[in-house]
Amino acid sequence: MQSLQQKTNRYGWIDVAKGIAIILVVYRHVFEGLSRANLGTESFPMLEDANIMFFSFRMPLFFMISGIFVASSLAKRGFGWFALNKTGTILYPFLLWGCLQITLQFIMSKYTNADRSWISYFDLIVRPRRIDQFWYLYALFNVSMLFALLSHWFKLQAWQHVLLGIVLYAASGAITVYHIETGFVYDILHYYIFMALGSWIAQYIFRPAVEVWVKKTWVLLLLLPLFLYANYQFLMINNSHGSANHIEYYQPALYFFIAEIGGLFMLMLSMQLNGTAVGKIFAAIGRYSLQIYVMHVLVASLVRTVFSKFIGYTYVPVLLFICIALGMLIPMLVASIAQKKNWQWIFQWSFEKKQAPTLVTQ
Repeated sequence: MQSLQQKTNRYGWIDVAKGIAIILVVYRHVFEGLSRANLGTESFPMLEDANIMFFSFRMPLFFMISGIFVASSLAKRGFGWFALNKTGTILYPFLLWGCLQITLQFIMSKYTNADRSWISYFDLIVRPRRIDQFWYLYALFNVSMLFALLSHWFKLQAWQHVLLGIVLYAASGAITVYHIETGFVYDILHYYIFMALGSWIAQYIFRPAVEVWVKKTWVLLLLLPLFLYANYQFLMINNSHGSANHIEYYQPALYFFIAEIGGLFMLMLSMQLNGTAVGKIFAAIGRYSLQIYVMHVLVASLVRTVFSKFIGYTYVPVLLFICIALGMLIPMLVASIAQKKNWQWIFQWSFEKKQAPTLVTQ
């Protein structure tokens, strides 16, 4: 039997991967906020290029990470527990913090970039892409539940989920090409394949022989040129069309390839970093990925407003760093206080009275 410490060390790379992914998410949202505030981001094209390149794999990576544990969670605890757990750890914070952010943006409309009204509460459920970062949590919940239902009712195996994911992904491409409005359904179709791939990868990645192989530095270095080339092409093609979304929306096959290369590279990099000083920093951030995700836009917006409107400081590189740092540190601090005060309900809801709520969702 493995000790708890051994299991923590073995799976610690998952938190490392989450930490890397959430940093990339915060970077994008902070940079976009600075851009919409007309603070002169166009004078720093390298920052914009980084923003576009990170866009190639960061959200697929989150779905792949979630997919790694979805099948085992279902097998160990059953569909009923799985559904309640996802409701409490994903849907609940999505609704709570989504409504809170809409309300604060509406009240503070004079100081924010967002245009909010009562219809925004409706958009949160039906057209979540219009509500900043919250579409992801809703998509993660819906994709997780669809995966669980199909596994529970039809006993689909990982490879069958992958085949279904390919069909759904193709459908999402057609929806984009023909400009069909489907609201939240689009994200289910678009990202199901990445959770399915995570589930399929999980069948192999925890095997001792495979773990030893993927943790070898030379394997990572072998993949590095392909990772760099794929992301360079992502940047060049998107820039040539004047949109960070061109490949994702109009060249979905290429996007899928680039996203998978990026996701696999980051998973392998996380394994390499696990246990190192740098890896421990990423892991610490990754353990609070949910809290950072729901809070970082509000925190970064407040910090940006204070610096740009009240202090008068607008130098983009420094402001970007400050907003990213505080956009992560403040949610981590709030989460730590909430845990000590037994206020975890502000981030998630536990349906099991005897089970202490955790700080992280899978």
